[in-house]
This record gives sequence, structure tokens and C-alpha cells, in this order.
Amino acid sequence: MITLHLNKEIFAVTPPETRARDEEDPRDIAPGMPWWVRAIAIIGIPGVLAIYLVYVGAQELPSIRRAAEQTEREVVANREVIRGLITQTDALQRTVQRICYNTAKTDAERDRCFD
Repeated sequence: MITLHLNKEIFAVTPPETRARDEEDPRDIAPGMPWWVRAIAIIGIPGVLAIYLVYVGAQELPSIRRAAEQTEREVVANREVIRGLITQTDALQRTVQRICYNTAKTDAERDRCFD
């Protein structure tokens, strides 16, 4: 590196081969900054937040799908249990009606057994 001393200040003269490498690209918004700073400068903070939230949401989709499938299996199992309970309740109701009918002494009492 060649240095020049003028007015008590030091000026550095860079060789031409490194000057081309060090020159900044005029299209670069934030030269010398990390990539994420340039991304924020280009798309803005709301855009970066939106992209981040989409990314996080995409990471959660498999677990949400597994939970939904598990819930669906539980709902199907509960439906079967409820169908069985309804069948048992109907059978018990018919039994109670027969008992009521058989123990009733008058026709009016027998008619009330089927209300």
C-alpha cells in the first residue's frame, strides 16, 4: 500500500486490482450489511414478519394434522360408544314399559306406560 502525507493526514492509495473488488455495487441497498438487514431494507419489517410467521406456521402444520387425525379417531370411537349406549337405553326403556304394562291394574295405567 502506498501512503501519501498531506496536511498531517494520511491518505491511502489502493492498487487498481483491489479497487475493483472493493467498489460498491450501486444497486446494493445496504452495502457491507448482513443479508438479513438487506432483506429487511428491501421488503420491510411487515414483510419479514409475514414471511417468518408463514415459516413458523408451516413448521406447525404436521403436528396440527396429527392432532386433527387423533381427534377424528376419538370422535369416531365416541360415536360408537354413544350408539351402544342408545341401544342399551332403548332396550331398558322397553323393559321398563313392559314391567309397567304388566303391573298396571287398569287400562288407563297401561296407556300411561307408553307416554
